[in-house]
Amino acid sequence: MEYDSSNHQSSPTAITPLNLVGNCHDRHVQELYVRSIFRRDDFRKSMLDTLSQFPPGALDYRGLLDRLHIIVAKVRESGLGNDNPEYAAELDRLGTFVQGLGEINELYSRHSTTEGLRKYSWPDPSKGKRFGGNLYDTVPVAAKDPILNKQTKIASGGGCLNYFFIDHLTDRGYNYIFKETNLDPDTGAKTGNYDPEAGPRHQGSCNWGVMFNAPAFAQIADIAFAETPPDLVCTQVSDSPPMYTDPFRMGVNFPSLDAFYRNSEAHARNTRDVLMEAEVFLAFLGNNEGGRYLPDGRVISSVMPDLDLRPLFRPVSLTVQENVDALSHFIDVVTAHNPSIKFILGITPTPMLATWKADSHIVESDLLGKSVLRVATEEVVRKYEHVYYFPSLEAGRICCRDPFGEDGRHATDEALNNMADAFEARFAEPAGKPPL
Repeated sequence: MEYDSSNHQSSPTAITPLNLVGNCHDRHVQELYVRSIFRRDDFRKSMLDTLSQFPPGALDYRGLLDRLHIIVAKVRESGLGNDNPEYAAELDRLGTFVQGLGEINELYSRHSTTEGLRKYSWPDPSKGKRFGGNLYDTVPVAAKDPILNKQTKIASGGGCLNYFFIDHLTDRGYNYIFKETNLDPDTGAKTGNYDPEAGPRHQGSCNWGVMFNAPAFAQIADIAFAETPPDLVCTQVSDSPPMYTDPFRMGVNFPSLDAFYRNSEAHARNTRDVLMEAEVFLAFLGNNEGGRYLPDGRVISSVMPDLDLRPLFRPVSLTVQENVDALSHFIDVVTAHNPSIKFILGITPTPMLATWKADSHIVESDLLGKSVLRVATEEVVRKYEHVYYFPSLEAGRICCRDPFGEDGRHATDEALNNMADAFEARFAEPAGKPPL
C-alpha cells in the first residue's frame, strides 16, 4: 500500500482535547474523520461543507456517520458516480471505513473478556487468573481449524523431533501413513540410528532421512512427481564395511551401490504414494541453513557434506523469500496431484546443531533461523487457504519449563506433550464430527 502524503498534514493546536467518539460536532474532529475516509480533496471539501449545514449541537461518532451516510446516499441518487469510477470509489470508501470500525470494535470487545485476556495478553500470574495464569500451563492456541479427526490420513516429515512427535500422536490414536521404516529388508538400507535390538521403526511417513530445511520438502515433491526426477547423488562413506549414502537423504545408508539404486527407485514410488494418499501433511522445519549443490542448485539439510562431496557444495543461509519459494513449490506440486490435501507447517523447538556462520554464535544463528522460518511460514499460510500454521515452536520451547534434555537440544516428553496438546487444540475436530 502506498503512503498517502495527503493525510499527513500539520494541524493547528486543538482548542479542545480530541474525543473521536463523542466530540464529533467539533469541526476539527469532523475534518479528521473526513480526511481518514475519503482521498480526493474536492470530495473532502464537499463533505465538510455539507456537514456544516446540519443543525448544531452535541454529536457522537454514530451520529456523524449517519450524516455521512445521508450525504453519500444523496450523491448516489444524483448519479454523480455512475459514469465516473473515481467518484464511485470515493462513495464506497464510507462503507469500507464503517466495516473496519466494526472490526476494531469487535477486537476490543474480544480482548476485554476473560477468555480474550487469556489468549491475547501475556500470562502473568502476579495479576491473577484473569490474565491467563502461568505461561507454562498455557496452550498457545487462539484460533481453531478443525481439519482432522482420528480417521484422517496424516503424513509428516522433518528432523528427529518429527519421529518422536509421530509417537505421541499415534499413541493418541491418530491415523498416520507409513510406507517405509528405518530399515529396508529388501536392500538393507537403514538410517544411522537404527537399533538392531529395537528393530525397524517409523521415522516419518517415508525414510526421507533428516529434513531440516524448506528445500528438503520441495525436493521430495520432485522425487515423486517431476517429469525428469533430480539426479541421484551417491557418495561412499565407509570402505569396511562398504557403506554409501545420498546427501539429499541425510542419515540413510546403503550397503552397496545396487542397494542404493534399488532402494532409490522404491523410495520414489513410496514417496508418491504417501503424497497421493495423505489428507493432511505436517511439515516440520528445523533450520535455515544448508549446503547448495552447485551442479543443479539443490540444497541439502546437512551443515557440512561428506568430504568427498565438499568441493561441489557451498554454505547457504536462506532468505525469507527463498523459504517461501521452496515451500510454495512443495505445496503447488503436491496439490496439483492431490487437490484435496491440506498442509500444516510447524517449526521445531530443537535448536540447530551447528552453523555455517563464522561471525555468529550458534545460539545467535539458531534464533535468526527460527525467526526467518516463522516469517516465511506466516507468508505461506497467508498465500494459501489450505495451509495452516502449527505453533510447535511456541508450545515446545516457550510454554515449557524443561524444553530440552541433558544435551540441551532434544525435546523432552514435556515439550512433546505440550506440542501434541497444541496440535489437538488447533486442528482436532470434536469426536463424531467430520473434518473440514
